[in-house]
Amino acid sequence: MGFSLPRFLRHTSAESLGEYVQAQGLDSYFEGVIRDGPPKDFVEPLMTKIDTLPDAARDALICDFERVDQLGDETGQRALWSCMSPALRDKFAALGSDLDRGLLVLVADAAAFDRAVTTAYVDRHWHGRSWGGFSLAGAVELRRDTECLQALESDVAACFRSHDGSGRRVMIDYFQRLDLNGRGTTPNRLDQFTIYVEGVPNRTVEFDNDGQVTSHVVRRVIEAAICCDSTRGQISVISKGGRPVRDRIARAFAAHMVYGDADPQPLHERQLSLDRLKRPMKFVSDPEDGIQSVQVASLRLAELSARQSRVTIEVGRSQSIHDACAQWWGVSDLLRSSNWRVTKARLRFAFHPEAPGRRDKTITVELTAPHSSNIKDQTQQYQRVCEKCLERWELIDRG
Repeated sequence: MGFSLPRFLRHTSAESLGEYVQAQGLDSYFEGVIRDGPPKDFVEPLMTKIDTLPDAARDALICDFERVDQLGDETGQRALWSCMSPALRDKFAALGSDLDRGLLVLVADAAAFDRAVTTAYVDRHWHGRSWGGFSLAGAVELRRDTECLQALESDVAACFRSHDGSGRRVMIDYFQRLDLNGRGTTPNRLDQFTIYVEGVPNRTVEFDNDGQVTSHVVRRVIEAAICCDSTRGQISVISKGGRPVRDRIARAFAAHMVYGDADPQPLHERQLSLDRLKRPMKFVSDPEDGIQSVQVASLRLAELSARQSRVTIEVGRSQSIHDACAQWWGVSDLLRSSNWRVTKARLRFAFHPEAPGRRDKTITVELTAPHSSNIKDQTQQYQRVCEKCLERWELIDRG
């Protein structure tokens, strides 16, 4: 869903909006418009006031609100927590709205907010198509001096220039942050190097200050990143350009930023072992997981001897997929044939209510061979439960 200014204002408290406009020196301009009570009562007059702001002030305000909105999900909130100073955390935790929490950090520590935006960008792409993981074969110590960073910038620029002609200028922002995404038993510190690459020139069309349509050339920034877990000796590279570009960036990082000789080797992604779902199985879980039931909602099968032959089986909430297939096909049941393998599955997790009077929570986990899933789209709580259960049910083959 794209950004909507009215929706943003309706879901943000008057107190947080007031603190923001005061920090921007606009409190006298909005005096009497932002007031106590439900936000819906002052959204329309507030929209009118925003529209009459000078262009520069209006643009800055809407851009700030749009960036806060970007961090209004689970990933964004974790990013804010991992980048903010400990002094802010009590107030952050006490606020009842994701948008209020985002405005708090933006007003109190703009640099931490900027880093949270890039942290969320990295975490959303982790294990995605633009991600590559590398092992440095044990714990490492990093260099962090300006000279080494400049050497890394130079190598990254050369990498992008040879790839597509971009990279005339490169800037790297270094900072440390917590890893709150369940990639270790306890939150670990990550060294993050956010990379800003000058893209190839593009011509854009827009309205100028006189209301005329005009065009000009822009050099958009391409964002990439390197995250290093020095304790585990692993680095992650998030970048466009495919595996060759990410390999070159990883090697440049190891050469310039790691003490000693380090040879980054690609991490082999875990493989999903979905054929176990062809047979009924008990989805055993621990009481603290809060799982009420698990159902195999659908399976996609592929015939080994024919690449294009696929069958998708889907059942309702009250059905067993194994009983349904046995009833439909009898002795010809595809789930009992060794010539068909499971390439995709949907598991429906039903969780007990979190509190009396609340409804059950249901999530659907999609698993696609060899190693894709939508687990990273779930909340942090459900991510950890799902990862734990997939391991326990032997649906993951780590080789």
